Formats: sequence, C-alpha cells, structure tokens
Amino acid sequence: LEVRWHRRGDFPQLCKLFHQCFPDEKWTVQDFMDFVRKRHGTCANMLKILGRDKSDQIYGAVLYTINGTCQVRRLAILPDPIYRRHGLGTFLMNAALIGKRCPLRCETFTARVREVNFIGQAFLKSLGFVFDQQESRTCYDEDLEWYVFRFHKPAHKRLFLALAG
Repeated sequence: LEVRWHRRGDFPQLCKLFHQCFPDEKWTVQDFMDFVRKRHGTCANMLKILGRDKSDQIYGAVLYTINGTCQVRRLAILPDPIYRRHGLGTFLMNAALIGKRCPLRCETFTARVREVNFIGQAFLKSLGFVFDQQESRTCYDEDLEWYVFRFHKPAHKRLFLALAG
C-alpha cells in the first residue's frame, strides 16, 4: 500500500467512502473537487489516498485543512469500513501529518473533535495527542461542544526537521 495525492478519478469512490464513514454529511464529487481547489489565506486543503499503485482500489483517505501555524481545521479520516481497526487511520495520520516521513515541518498540531465523538477522541489520544481545551462552536447551524487536542512532535523529530529545513 502507498499513500499518494488524490487523482481526479478517485472522487466517485471517495464520495462512497465518505458517506460510509460520515452518513450525516452528504458530499458530492463536486464538493470534493471544490475542497481540493480552495485556499483560504494561509490555509491549504489536503487530500491523501491510501491505495495500491497499480490499482484503482482505495482503502482509505485523509482529508484535512491546515493553516500556516499547523492548526488542523478539518480532519476526516476515511478508512474503508471493511478494513477498520487494522491500523489504516494510524498509517494515514503518520504519513499525512505526524510521522517522521511527513513533509510538513510543523512541531505542534491541534485538532478539534466533537465532544460526543468518543472514537475520534480515543484515536487522537492513541496517536499521542493530548487534551488541551474545550470550546463551543457552531457547526451545521447547531451549537456544539468541541475538544481541542494538541500533538507535539518528539524532540528528535524536531531536530531532524530543523536540520532538513
């Protein structure tokens, strides 16, 4: 398996995968195309795919928006339901954001998870994120409570990134 950038032909399969993982959110192919095209000031929308090089099969994806200060504004990890609990989400997060081979030079990341998303909270904690604060935000026209988690790359990774940059 490899982590790669999305291709235009991936969007229909991504829509299906997104609907399986987040049934309340109805994204279309156009929504995915708009997401990867948009930039919001210093924020960039990213979409990485976990699949096989010679195949169109997608086993998972990670979709995120990151700004210049390494705040992850939107994070959606999309493992194929058939392969859940096999480490795909961890593999994607390491490749896309926090692993030593990650191309980002950020030392600290923040991510927000809804208060009721216990699986998401446990997942972030398993990766080394720690609870930072609770905040209220409006999403989909309803006030929701969010937990903010913070991740600090270990010192040896920071040294490597400083030397590489």
